[in-house]
Amino acid sequence: MISARSRDAATERVGVVHLPALGVVGRRQAPYSGEVRAVLRDGYEPNTYLFAGDQCWDRAIKRRMQFGLGCALVLPEDCPPEDLIWPPLRAVIVAWPHFSSCARAMKLRLAQALIRDGVRYAAVEHAPDWILARPEGARTDD
Repeated sequence: MISARSRDAATERVGVVHLPALGVVGRRQAPYSGEVRAVLRDGYEPNTYLFAGDQCWDRAIKRRMQFGLGCALVLPEDCPPEDLIWPPLRAVIVAWPHFSSCARAMKLRLAQALIRDGVRYAAVEHAPDWILARPEGARTDD
């Protein structure tokens, strides 16, 4: 559940939600984050999708087979997003096809965890629209 401070602090400008980073420190690396970090160390910014929800592992494996290492991350269904440490990407696309109001709250928590760990922009699937998240105070032209 998002804290009252998080809900109140989230501001929406030009379709982008500006979120505060979560104060909780992750306990372990997110699945496949070592691959993403290796690509970043080599000086490349990978086109990374983060898979969550139904069949997240199968979808991530399929993407890795098609596009190679560093192109996928996974949020396991039994793991709160704030418990994981995410690689500091410039941008990440979150493929999470569940669309309830409860799912929106969890997606915002994931976006806050990503921001906490250095992600500058997250596009989170939430039909019929997307949740476009940036760190609090970030310019929309970054």
